[in-house]
Amino acid sequence: MNPTSKTPPDYGMLLQQFYGIKETAAQPDLNQEDETPETVQDLIASVVTHQETVAAQNPKLIELPEDLPPSLTKALNYRGIHALYSHQNFAYAAINEGKDVVITTATASGKTLGTFLAILKGIIEQNHCCLAFYNLKALASDQATNITELLSTIPEQIRPRFHKLTGDTPTQMRKEILASEPHILGVTPEFLHYQLRTTWKSAHWQTFLSRLKYIVLDEAHTLRGVFGGNVHMLIQRIKLAVDHYAPARSDGSLPSDHLQFVVLSATCGNAVEHCRHLTGRPKQKGKPSRLVWIEKSGAISAGKDLFVLRPSASSHSETAKLVYHLMQQGKTGIVFTNSISSVKTIYNLINKESQRRGLNNIGSQVVTYYSALRAQQREDILEQVRDGRTRWLISTEALESGIDIASLDCSIVRGWPGSVQSFRQAIGRCGRQNPGFAFYLPTTKVMDLYYATHPALLLHGAAEVITFQVPVLLLAKHILCAAVETGIPVSKLKHYFGSDAFKVVQELLRQGQISRNRSSILWTKGFPHRDLNFRGGFNQSLVSLLDQDGEEIEQMSQEIAQREVFQNAIYRCQNGEGKMLTYHVLDLDLETKSARLKQITDTDTFTQATTHSELNIHTRVAGPSSIDIEVATDEAIAARGPDAPCLNLEMAWADIRYVVDGYDVFARRYERACVNQGCLKFHAAISVTRCSNCGKPTRYTEITQMVDTIVFDQPSKIEMTTPVVEVYFNKVARKWLEHITRSLKSQIKQETKEIPKEYRSLWEFSGEYLALHTIGHQLLKAFPIVVRSDTRDANFQIYNNEKGITGVFYNVTPESGVVENLFTRLPEVARKAGEIAQTCSCKTGCGNCLIQHGCPDGNTGLLKSIGLQLLDAISQPQK
Repeated sequence: MNPTSKTPPDYGMLLQQFYGIKETAAQPDLNQEDETPETVQDLIASVVTHQETVAAQNPKLIELPEDLPPSLTKALNYRGIHALYSHQNFAYAAINEGKDVVITTATASGKTLGTFLAILKGIIEQNHCCLAFYNLKALASDQATNITELLSTIPEQIRPRFHKLTGDTPTQMRKEILASEPHILGVTPEFLHYQLRTTWKSAHWQTFLSRLKYIVLDEAHTLRGVFGGNVHMLIQRIKLAVDHYAPARSDGSLPSDHLQFVVLSATCGNAVEHCRHLTGRPKQKGKPSRLVWIEKSGAISAGKDLFVLRPSASSHSETAKLVYHLMQQGKTGIVFTNSISSVKTIYNLINKESQRRGLNNIGSQVVTYYSALRAQQREDILEQVRDGRTRWLISTEALESGIDIASLDCSIVRGWPGSVQSFRQAIGRCGRQNPGFAFYLPTTKVMDLYYATHPALLLHGAAEVITFQVPVLLLAKHILCAAVETGIPVSKLKHYFGSDAFKVVQELLRQGQISRNRSSILWTKGFPHRDLNFRGGFNQSLVSLLDQDGEEIEQMSQEIAQREVFQNAIYRCQNGEGKMLTYHVLDLDLETKSARLKQITDTDTFTQATTHSELNIHTRVAGPSSIDIEVATDEAIAARGPDAPCLNLEMAWADIRYVVDGYDVFARRYERACVNQGCLKFHAAISVTRCSNCGKPTRYTEITQMVDTIVFDQPSKIEMTTPVVEVYFNKVARKWLEHITRSLKSQIKQETKEIPKEYRSLWEFSGEYLALHTIGHQLLKAFPIVVRSDTRDANFQIYNNEKGITGVFYNVTPESGVVENLFTRLPEVARKAGEIAQTCSCKTGCGNCLIQHGCPDGNTGLLKSIGLQLLDAISQPQK
């Protein structure tokens, strides 16, 4: 069959070929003082729960290498650089020797300069080329500026040519850039993914690939999960293209064997392993290592003080007050928070606090930064920070990456950012040239509370291990892309794509999606590149936000747009001057990928979408299969045979829908109120300085009140089709679980007169629910170790259906491959999950071993001990 059909591959059939066989105690709130504090010291004095100093470090300098090309030495001297930090010198030497290098020194330690000196030497002396990958367009722009400034002082006739190419680069400009025969291209992975499709008709791309020597992977700690798997496969396709276009080597080796990889990353728990996995170059036995790891920094560091503050239910207000007082003391800084709505709320509260004190100019020196802003806006904001016009940034994780935003005095992390790695990246923004101040201001969410009560983990705990895998669906899609780009020699299929590639290709051949010619080259036609979502998640189509004149004011993914700019929503966004404007959404049209907004007078009203998820299983892929539960209770329950207790598993192909079915309308006020969570008048407006009910000091804070609920006639939906694994108990297993919960309840009643709050779930949920929900969370904790996934690649939710209470594991991105591994390796995953849970000293479950960030079921109905018993029972050897 000629593989030109526009019908997509049957990925469900492909899967069949492979697999057919709270502890949340009430916390005292932040800042319980009589009067509004006048200094930062007053503000935090009574609420600091932990303080620690990160020591300053003197620079370790080494003279510039003697073998640097004179033009490079002059360029460095012109910029005032007469010596290198020790780690920069180490990197220069290693790259010169032909080594692969991974550098994990601290934020702002000069990794880029250490990397590019040797690369520029290779370009000047041997006319090599370099691909530099950046995970964000903004990072690509930032690094382009830094490298271009260095190159600008080199005489033009010998100057290496550097250009940035991203999706924002106009088509004609792309052609002009490639025609100029660039030496270094700064690109995003998605951009090159699409460009490889057209290399066969571009002599300029072919020339560049034939001279490619260096591949730089910046911010490699972000290359995890589905994103990491996609970038790894993209690298394999680049190797294939290099071998296709570069001249054959006289020694018989492949041209791609002589590529050099330079990997730059924040600290992670497995830097060397991750680098080898990412680049596809595992260590070979009996041969010296080709990879050099540089982790010790020789850069200067001014040090910083870290303050961990008491968790607060009014964390937006407290963050705004902290920023206000730090600004009053002349400090500059950045606030990191977890959502765009939080960014805008904090910005608004800073202005409210400033206006309340009669200082209207303060708010004008604060700007927000988030991904929906237009590219030019983001660049302008960073420039304003660098030249001092803007003193404070309120940002999402969009600025965690290594974008140069000058030296800041302070960094505030409002709410747990999701990982130790992200936390350290965030606080690394301060304390570079001058002593810095870092603040962790936790909310009352479970994960925030965990790290607030274990502050030593913030600076001294092990950084997370970075993992990814290349599951069947991801592999199939990249093979189709490579077959379009260059074709794949059958003899090299395993070399580029691994042993699973043969079985994938057999199924694609059977479906007519790929062909094999007389030269044993696998080829196809079409545009399979569009079937790959590099970052994972739901539909990532972009929606343009247009004002009443039709001008684009922001751009966001369709998934976010359906939650933020639904019809009649109140939406706030920042204009080019940094002022927050308020809009009323006229309509959202998903056909044209646009939303029309009308500017209105600022209001204290805001809207919030109401959502739920739906599951529709339509294709059974494999199962049901059973995992025996090895128990030892009464004979009837423990008996072997058809009535033995077991956990059933079924793999299916299902639709997961996120539905926006309406929205709530809220009004907010900034008033003095009681901020004591345990008081009946919590967040009630009170004009005096002490609450009449609890006697605690009152504070100015944001008070919100829901005023209306709107239900859509036609709910907005976004969906994906993804593999799922259902897990459920048979009747005998349910009987055993009820026996366990009854025994545990009886024991608790005998030991205490009052039921401890950490055990109340025993009386609120059935044993079946407790067991399924708990092992669901515990198994998720083990996935990154056993199946090399990222923690965000899969999720788990409880459903009720004809099977009773059912746990459903689903891939957050269809290609992530996590649940397929669970279906075939559940006992192995269960053993590791049990080990992880047992190493934690808590009794009933905590953020380290059980609580799951973003749990769809709200982290209710969890009990560590029941989960441990079940994990042990299903991880025993099966008879």
